[in-house]
Amino acid sequence: MQTSAATLHDLLGGALPRRIHLITGAPGSGKTSACLHFLRAGMVQGERTAMLTLDRPGDLRAHASHIGHDLQASVRDGRITLIRYHPRFMERVGAAASAADVIDELRAQFVMAELKTMALERPLRIVIDPVSPFLADGGSNPAALGALLDWIEEIEATALFTWNGDIAAADRRLESLVARAAVILRFHRLGGGRFRAEIVRARHALAESPPVDFEVRAGLGLTTLAAVRDDDVREQLLVS
Repeated sequence: MQTSAATLHDLLGGALPRRIHLITGAPGSGKTSACLHFLRAGMVQGERTAMLTLDRPGDLRAHASHIGHDLQASVRDGRITLIRYHPRFMERVGAAASAADVIDELRAQFVMAELKTMALERPLRIVIDPVSPFLADGGSNPAALGALLDWIEEIEATALFTWNGDIAAADRRLESLVARAAVILRFHRLGGGRFRAEIVRARHALAESPPVDFEVRAGLGLTTLAAVRDDDVREQLLVS
């Protein structure tokens, strides 16, 4: 992974292996697009991937198709395992006798999905979009979130979590995730179809990198504005 230039490939596609990453930001700031970009980059490298999502399957497929990713084909080929949060997942987290029960149920869902596609390898990239359902037990140090982080570290997956909002200093529920995350990014919607990714914290050379402005382009996904300008120049040269 290159660390000399802050591009979105560096920040997301070229994620730190076997480490946890966190993206924060308001709804509509590009977080799910970034998750799909992150997963597709893993597939290009031959990695099996998995995603736990609140989105309805049809909505997620349409979102992926818009940015040039045939998600249905990836599921069919066993390159990705998609799991949707059960509608009453948050109630179960709040009522579970132990955090282990929640993770055991999640493991079982992944196993069932993998059996349907005959996938035999564990996922190397995992997306949790968003993490909020794991905070439903109401405690300042949610046991379900801690158990989830333990499981991801146990299987040595490269993981990307999303959080709808900013990381407030007073919100102690995210402390275990923040403490374990190797990279924390904040996404903003700038308007006009443009977005910005800022590094909140990084445990490597990217910590000093400036913000990265990007677009979510149909058929391409996340594209830095520098790359967009280069494409426009090339198109102008071809026309002239």
